[in-house]
Amino acid sequence: MSNKSNYLIFVRKMTDKVNNKKMKYGLLMPHGGPSLNTPQKVTKYAIIAEQSGWDAFFIWDSISALAVDPWVTLASIAMSTKKIKIGAMVTPVARRRPWKLAKEGVSLDQLSHGRLIFGAGLGDDPVFGPYGEDTDKKVRAKKLDEGLDILNQLWSGEAVNFDGKYFNITDITYDRPVQTPRIPIWIGGLWPNKPPFRRAAKWDGMMPHTVRSVKRGERLEIEEIKDIMKYIEEHREGSMDDFEMVMLSYLPKNEEDAISLVSKYHDVGVTWWVESVHEWGAEKIEEIEERIREGPPSY
Repeated sequence: MSNKSNYLIFVRKMTDKVNNKKMKYGLLMPHGGPSLNTPQKVTKYAIIAEQSGWDAFFIWDSISALAVDPWVTLASIAMSTKKIKIGAMVTPVARRRPWKLAKEGVSLDQLSHGRLIFGAGLGDDPVFGPYGEDTDKKVRAKKLDEGLDILNQLWSGEAVNFDGKYFNITDITYDRPVQTPRIPIWIGGLWPNKPPFRRAAKWDGMMPHTVRSVKRGERLEIEEIKDIMKYIEEHREGSMDDFEMVMLSYLPKNEEDAISLVSKYHDVGVTWWVESVHEWGAEKIEEIEERIREGPPSY
């Protein structure tokens, strides 16, 4: 490694001591496709990711005919790994029964010994309309918020009574998950649409997108991250110290370039870098495996 890389690593370590928050790295993969059409095949790459030094392995949450069940697949991953964080990014909560989702979350957190991260979002029409579910965004948003409140309460281990517009439960108590005070909740949303970011301010993390990042794969700019962090902080009651800001983007292949890029985003509050890899794009499964084995930047 060059002197420049060593210097950048030293700077990052010093910054980490001040910020008390090291950058973590994850992978996001589909749970379906030509080479990922069984839970065992997806699990294989989670095992490789853990062996290669990644901090987390996330999968999509889709009910597409081409996909295997994400939560069954996560159970397989939980039983086959020991350290790596796991989760679905993101679950459209509005199409689920929150109490069933809460039970699945507790069970997965127990299986993984406290490694589950719960990603939640609004979802889009293909996961609602064809199945007779509500497609109205405002209705889905209200269901999402009610669902998150129910998850939060059921993961407390206390008796829960909830009387909402869409969901109601009476005197229900679940076992607690392994993690305290509960399983971390990260919210996905499209910037500059504000409601998802106000929602995220209530929970534990944010996975921002823009139209550019979704349609063209373009990375969010530094100034956009600054604006997002400022907006969330303005709407957050507690400290930002334990809040996770997640960058969903690719990393440069060159180690020095990767370290330089990541350090700039880390300086403005990004705490997780999650790289999306899937063979439905230009990449082939062999290239994906090679990328996973390369591991994240070494600092």
